[in-house]
Amino acid sequence: MRLNERLEGYLSQVAGKLAKDGVEICNAGLVDSPERAVEAGSFFRRSEEDIFFLHVTTYALSSTVLPVMQRAKVPVVIMNLQPGETIDYAAFNKLGDRTKMTGDWLVWCSAFTVSEIAIDLNGRRYAAVAKHLSAPVSGAHWALYTIQPNTP
Repeated sequence: MRLNERLEGYLSQVAGKLAKDGVEICNAGLVDSPERAVEAGSFFRRSEEDIFFLHVTTYALSSTVLPVMQRAKVPVVIMNLQPGETIDYAAFNKLGDRTKMTGDWLVWCSAFTVSEIAIDLNGRRYAAVAKHLSAPVSGAHWALYTIQPNTP
């Protein structure tokens, strides 16, 4: 399966877990370029959301995140959700094809981006969630931490 197909699948999983009666999910899909970031930011601004969940599916550049975040004037939850509990290194090393290996590796790289995104928020309050996709949606199984900017 190609990388973008895997990431879109993960995005659908997360949207499904967030969907509840009375909750409208506004999903802009994968944002993988600065142009898509501007489009997504405008989409969310028009949607008038109450809270913004950012599912970091892989390594992301600031240029693909910042335009969206700048337009979201609501609380932000950054989700660092890995595809599973651990990477299967034996299967990974057997891939043999560097392109396939890169794609497989990138689905595990969201953690690298979360701290960079926090810096981009430039003092705004946010919360971050760290877990794997197959974890149940329950406070007992999710690590949730809130970062509050230092204020004088």
